[in-house]
Amino acid sequence: MTAFTGVDSQNLPDVMVSVQFILAIGEYFKKEKKTGKTSGEKRIKTRKKREDKINEIS
Repeated sequence: MTAFTGVDSQNLPDVMVSVQFILAIGEYFKKEKKTGKTSGEKRIKTRKKREDKINEIS
């Protein structure tokens, strides 16, 4: 791995964590792009639906 990437073995764990972090960010934005909404907006919409259902029952 170190010969392929050019990263010495002492820094390899740090680089791997950085790559995982970058990939996780990419997945987050990919999901956001599909829905067009942020996770906060989704939570608000879900909460509103729940409140509406409770109001209908009451």
